[in-house]
Amino acid sequence: MTMLTRRQSIAGAGALLAPPALAARQMPAGLDMFDTYMKLYAQLTPGEHWWWFTSHWNLIVPGKIPVTAVGHDTLIRRRVTLDDKARHVVVGWEGIVFWGVKTGQLIDRMINPATNREVIPFHSKEGPTRSVISRDGIFTGIGTENERRLPLDPPTYTAGDNIWMKREFRFDVPHPLDIKVWKQELVTDRYWANMEMVYRATIAEAADPKVTMARSDMMISGETICVPWLLMGGTGAMSNWSGFGKKLVSPDELPADRLAWFKDRHAELFAAADPWPTYTNPFISYGQTRTPVK
Repeated sequence: MTMLTRRQSIAGAGALLAPPALAARQMPAGLDMFDTYMKLYAQLTPGEHWWWFTSHWNLIVPGKIPVTAVGHDTLIRRRVTLDDKARHVVVGWEGIVFWGVKTGQLIDRMINPATNREVIPFHSKEGPTRSVISRDGIFTGIGTENERRLPLDPPTYTAGDNIWMKREFRFDVPHPLDIKVWKQELVTDRYWANMEMVYRATIAEAADPKVTMARSDMMISGETICVPWLLMGGTGAMSNWSGFGKKLVSPDELPADRLAWFKDRHAELFAAADPWPTYTNPFISYGQTRTPVK
C-alpha cells in the first residue's frame, strides 16, 4: 500500500509569531502569490535548505486532563529543482528525535504519563516526500493513488513589517499497521491528522526581487493519532502538539545539542547525495523494525 505522506511541509515558529491584529486576507500591493509562497515555504531558485522545529506532544484520553508526554524535534533537508515544464519540484527527507520534557535530553526510555507504563521512543525518519509547485497549484503524492492538487491560495495576513501565510493539511486513510496485530500500539485502524502551518517572513524580503529564499520561521499545530511506541491501545486517546522553528541555510545553525542528536540518530540525513532513496515514515519503519508488544 502506498502511504500518503505524513506531512507535505513542516517546521515551526512559536506562538509569539502568530499574527497580532490581522489585516485583510489579501496580498499586499506589489507582491506575487507564487513567488511569496515559494520564498516563505522553500526557495525560488534550485538548491537546498533545511527546516528545524521543536515541540511538545500532549496525550488526550477521554475524560482525563491532557498530559504532556514528550518533547519532539524534526530536522528536514529540502531540495528544490525545476522540471522540464519549469515547475518547482520540492523533495524532502526528515529525521525525528524525542527528548524528555523534564530533562531536556535525548531519551531512549521513558514513562508514559498517561498510562504510567515504560515505553521505548522510536527515533524515526520520513521521506523522501515530493511535491510539484507551480502557479497552477501544489501537486502532492505524485505517481501514487494519493496524487492530488491543492490550490495555491493560502490565507495571507500582514501586520507591521511582517507577512504570514497559512496552510492547512488534513487527511484520513487506513492505518498501515494492522490493529488486530498491533493491539497495544494502535488506538484506531485509521491514520488521520489535522495540521495548520503558518509561515512568517518580512514584507521586505518577500518584495525584494534579489531575495530568492526568505529566512522565514514557522508555527505548526495539530491533532493526530497516537504514535505506536506510546502503547496507547485501548485507551481511545489522541495526541496534539504545537511547535516552532526556522528555515536554515545549513544544519550548523542548529543549537549544538540538537545538531549532535540528529548526527547521532540520523547520520544519513547529512549524506552528500540523497540521504535514502526509498520512501518510509514512522509507521512503516516501526512495523519493519519492531515486534508487537504482548
